[in-house]
Amino acid sequence: PVNGSARQLIAYSGATLTANNSYRLSDAIRFSMQRNPITSTNLVRHAKVWAMLRKMYGVVGEHGFYLRQIGGPIIAAFKETRNFDPCSTIKTLVHDHAMRAVQDRAQIAGQTVTLSTTIGVPKGMSGKCPFDEPNEAADQLPMQLDQAMESMMKRSRNAPTEAIRQFFDPTKVAATATALGMSETRHDGATGCHNNSKAMLVDFGKLFEACSRTYLDAAHWQLFRQHAIDTPLQEVLNIVRSLAAANGLPADFAGRYGLKMLSVYKEGNGNDGTIEKNAVVGYVALPFCDEGRIIRRDYVYGVFLDYTPIGTVTGLSRPLFEVEAAEMLRDEIAASVESFARGGCTL
Repeated sequence: PVNGSARQLIAYSGATLTANNSYRLSDAIRFSMQRNPITSTNLVRHAKVWAMLRKMYGVVGEHGFYLRQIGGPIIAAFKETRNFDPCSTIKTLVHDHAMRAVQDRAQIAGQTVTLSTTIGVPKGMSGKCPFDEPNEAADQLPMQLDQAMESMMKRSRNAPTEAIRQFFDPTKVAATATALGMSETRHDGATGCHNNSKAMLVDFGKLFEACSRTYLDAAHWQLFRQHAIDTPLQEVLNIVRSLAAANGLPADFAGRYGLKMLSVYKEGNGNDGTIEKNAVVGYVALPFCDEGRIIRRDYVYGVFLDYTPIGTVTGLSRPLFEVEAAEMLRDEIAASVESFARGGCTL
């Protein structure tokens, strides 16, 4: 058998064992490995992000990352189709389903669903997972749907998430994943309980692309962002600030630039006492100056860590999403800032 350390090294490198292809060399059993194909189109950026993850977290556990321009190529990707435990990032699916129901003026129990609809406590679940988490007063059920959605997405509370999921029917939430083409995403058990969901990064990319383009209309896509974390990634603005100075742009450029961005993301993390997991998935639209007019180019992205020894991620001083997600976007941010440095647009 292959020991745990060897499996970690194999998984971290992105390779897989070749089935039924072992051989003996001296006194050891050796296995042939097959490296998984790399779909990144920017191999320099791919290598830098991979090296950053290795330096930051060491050769332990598993990780993956994904960046794709909507309507364009995959820019950086590693294990983007590998199943991982999405933790609270799965709440974006529940959020999307609820927002589409509001848009469609869905009927439940003879009533039209609105953002003011009251979401109650599911029967028979009080005191059990996920209702065993400590909640602030603002997160106590029952509450209006819009409050429950903000509690779910901005404060990542599990009880309001499960209440929304049960209100709309878990099978219908799962059907939304199917409708969006999220072929490997499952949310099988109560939100916040261990090992009840799985996903892959490309699935979240499909969700954010659909929400921004077709699945939600413009008004409800805006509400989707407003009820979630819609502030720009701070590390993105740090990169903008440094590039602005290098390009002779004014000191307040980064602040005005941030106002022209569109951004929404969701983090997730958890542990079982021995291993921890951490993930972020999101959407960002960067402003560009194009022949005197400001346009936006939009991207979907994600990063995950799984099966990482306890303390590896939680002990870091800088959040995962602020570092890797921004680093994946560095070339795009640079091109964006340089487009304003060439003149012709005013933020």
